[in-house]
Amino acid sequence: EPNMPDNETLLVPMMMLSLFVLSAAVMGFFFVAEPLMLYLDGKREEAVKFFLTTVASFAFITAVIFAAVVYVI
Repeated sequence: EPNMPDNETLLVPMMMLSLFVLSAAVMGFFFVAEPLMLYLDGKREEAVKFFLTTVASFAFITAVIFAAVVYVI
């Protein structure tokens, strides 16, 4: 039938959504697991510092990659 998408058209969005969910789970673990353990151990300042350092590092890496892409294009 002309209105039915082929299998490849359906698989691409499913694969992209799966990749996004996996990425969000891994990054959530990296961003939250260690600071949460530190916080629960009573090391609040160290937990906050570790979390903010992780976020800042990720933001820096993202900005460098974004700048590289913009520069290349």
